[in-house]
Amino acid sequence: VGQGTVLHPNVVLYFGTIIGHSCLIHAGSVIGADGFGFSVSGEEICKIPQTGIVRIGNHVEFGALCTVDRAANQETVVHDFCKFDDHVHIAHNCEIGQNTMFSAQVGIAGSTSIGEWTLIGGQSGVADHLKLPPRVRVGSKSGVITQLKEPGTYAGFPAIPVNEWKRNLVYVRRIKSMDETIKALEKRLAKLEAKS
Repeated sequence: VGQGTVLHPNVVLYFGTIIGHSCLIHAGSVIGADGFGFSVSGEEICKIPQTGIVRIGNHVEFGALCTVDRAANQETVVHDFCKFDDHVHIAHNCEIGQNTMFSAQVGIAGSTSIGEWTLIGGQSGVADHLKLPPRVRVGSKSGVITQLKEPGTYAGFPAIPVNEWKRNLVYVRRIKSMDETIKALEKRLAKLEAKS
């Protein structure tokens, strides 16, 4: 644990955890617990030993009750100046780029890489084995399940460019009136067909 780092009550650091200087970790956070690694063999679910570590950079802040899982056999890495709200989960083998911020209840699945200067809104999730480019913004309650190829703002499930997501919202709100219009047209068409 580096100089000037503050650990609040009930913070747990598992073996092999490395934390840089000037960090702040709020109450109840757990750094370095086992990653969620299992293999199905016949009728059994077998645990895969998680022998890696967690490496936290400098000036990183975690809110209360955050969890960062250690890697399966290498490192889960959080780079310098990252800031995380309460209840954030970072799974095993992830790499979080410098100056990244997550709001509350964000979950990052295993082996995902997040580019620097990324902002992720509350209650959003990022699927496993993805690589997000730098300077991505993800709206609250979004789900990133495919690669995002370029910087920008994304929202929705699955997460898409925010302007496209807004257009889709407008279309969804019009579905009821469109349905009524289609039914009215079907009735008129049926009457025309009956006359011919």
